[in-house]
Amino acid sequence: MARTWIERVRGGERERVEDELAIEEPLEIRVDGAALAVTMRTPGEDEELAVGFLAGEGLIASRAAVDSAGPTEDFAANTVEVRTTHGRRLCPSQA
Repeated sequence: MARTWIERVRGGERERVEDELAIEEPLEIRVDGAALAVTMRTPGEDEELAVGFLAGEGLIASRAAVDSAGPTEDFAANTVEVRTTHGRRLCPSQA
């Protein structure tokens, strides 16, 4: 979240107030060392988002397929590395 000044209009009257804004930033998801996707998100819980993305896209069968999720070796900003236990599936038909 970020804070900024806004102008609020109520009943024809204007007032300047500080308000919170949601921040959106890109997140690169790498799997077993290879860049896979970039998605937009509000920062926080990035590892969970990356694993959920892989599950939702059918690239992993379950959480058990994930060895680890965390920062990349180069500590690239807005990037999460997911290491799988047996290599990622490339499409749902490769069960």
